[in-house]
Amino acid sequence: MTRSTQTAASVRAVVAIDIGNSAAKWSVRQVDGRPTPQQHVSIKSHDWPNHIIRDVQSNRSSEIPATTLWRIATVSSPARLQLIAALQRRVSPDNIRTITWRHVPMVPLVRYPDRLGIDRLLAGWMATRIYPGQRVVVVDAGSAITVDSVGPASEFHGGVILPGLSLQFESLGRGTDALPLLDPCDAAEQSIELAVPALDTVSAIRSGILCGTAGAVDRLIQMSLAKDPENHDERSAAQVILTGGDGGRLSSLLQTPHRVNHRLVLDALLDDGLRDEALLGDAAHDDLIDRSERSSG
Repeated sequence: MTRSTQTAASVRAVVAIDIGNSAAKWSVRQVDGRPTPQQHVSIKSHDWPNHIIRDVQSNRSSEIPATTLWRIATVSSPARLQLIAALQRRVSPDNIRTITWRHVPMVPLVRYPDRLGIDRLLAGWMATRIYPGQRVVVVDAGSAITVDSVGPASEFHGGVILPGLSLQFESLGRGTDALPLLDPCDAAEQSIELAVPALDTVSAIRSGILCGTAGAVDRLIQMSLAKDPENHDERSAAQVILTGGDGGRLSSLLQTPHRVNHRLVLDALLDDGLRDEALLGDAAHDDLIDRSERSSG
């Protein structure tokens, strides 16, 4: 048996499921090590958990064995319970993992790591896998837009949160009497030219939200890169990664150089570097911070 064959044979199949505020995304790392394309479904649709399970089990490119590990990352507790209830009818509970900050081999330098959105931490950790030893700013443009700072020693320094594009379009339409409620997908269409100043109400809303959000994100990236916790001038080596459902539209408007990666969270869930056994106890966080401070001091 060759070394490559041994490596392929030792790979465990993993199903990665990332449940957000409005949709669930998933991908499968097959036993040959290859990931399947990202799929998604609205968590408001009927029977969405079984839709995911059927899609995974109907994958014909490689058999999904009984030992397959199902890793779930979610910001929605009700959705997580729905999915696990559906999974437990078909999958051994020993093969189901709800991923928390304690599973992620990263130092979360925030006050309350248990309250940190796991998608933010996973995206930040995956960014360090892509750019080891570099500072990274991760922009996730989903239902909310997050701009997070990750240090070169794989430490999560926190970030900021602002409303996503869909929330802004919906809130402006529902919160005013005279302004129309625009369909977020149509309003954020990339082929539509943005005019400033705009000559009609719909164009004014579209340009205001899209250009305003892009300007805010550009500014937040600059502020994140300017704040170096170790007082080193590493801005030239820093990287910016854009992800999330609205990442494509926002990418076309940003002035800051960046790369787009729509699979950050899913690839983190599929990565063998992720802990399948969580660190135990709240003291684990304090221990990680102590070790980080000792190594940086």
